Amino acid sequence: MKVVGKKYDKQHLFLLKIIIFAVFWSSVNSYSQEKRIEKITFSGVKKTKIHVLQKILSSKESQVFDSIVLSEDMIRLKRLPAISNANFQIFCADNKCGVVVTVEENFTIIPEVNFHKTINQKLTYRIGVGEYNFLGRNITLGGFYQYNGFDSYGINFRAPTLFSAKWGVSLNHQNWISEEPLYFGSESANYKYQNISYEALALYQHNFKNQLQLGINFFKEKYHYLNGSTSSEVPTELNVDKKLLKLIYTFDNLDYNYQIHQRV
Repeated sequence: MKVVGKKYDKQHLFLLKIIIFAVFWSSVNSYSQEKRIEKITFSGVKKTKIHVLQKILSSKESQVFDSIVLSEDMIRLKRLPAISNANFQIFCADNKCGVVVTVEENFTIIPEVNFHKTINQKLTYRIGVGEYNFLGRNITLGGFYQYNGFDSYGINFRAPTLFSAKWGVSLNHQNWISEEPLYFGSESANYKYQNISYEALALYQHNFKNQLQLGINFFKEKYHYLNGSTSSEVPTELNVDKKLLKLIYTFDNLDYNYQIHQRV
């Protein structure tokens, strides 16, 4: 009986080894059958730098092909001011896939011309220009000049992927001057109002849906009396230094379709 038992145990152990080997081989073979991205190429790109688009994509060469990730990547591209539409095609052979991303670019130099009247019926004009794909690097650079009896100007710089696909920066400066009414009970007076501000924001895209902006704005407000009701209790001039902390959270799960359609 003991001899039979030993033979039975050896047979059982041998079958167990075969099963383990078969499972292991099946898993290895299954893994080797996964399609991988061998090459990502772009079509339709005219101004935007290819390496900028590659940095934005979560899909990378040599990674396992994932159609869901690629579909999200197309939405990421369509969120860029420079891109009005994006789609992809795949060509696979021997578990190696080539991905062709086709984009349609926007015309990204947008001028601004406005005319209106101030509270004292003076004609005001504002001229400006914004480049939403500066140097083809997904950078926004713009500025404006405004005349409403006073000279105002502003300049802004925004590069959401300057440091990486997730980290960027936004810098803004503005010198705004206008004539504003201030009310003191039933009385009012007109003041020259000036706001000089400097703002710096860190831009962070946590994932596909969630984005954060965090930073600070330093600004000085100046008031200078022009005309109207006044009293000894109301100052004719006032200078105030202020700081503003900013935290902006954005949740975006939309799939845009030609949100800005101005072809280059």
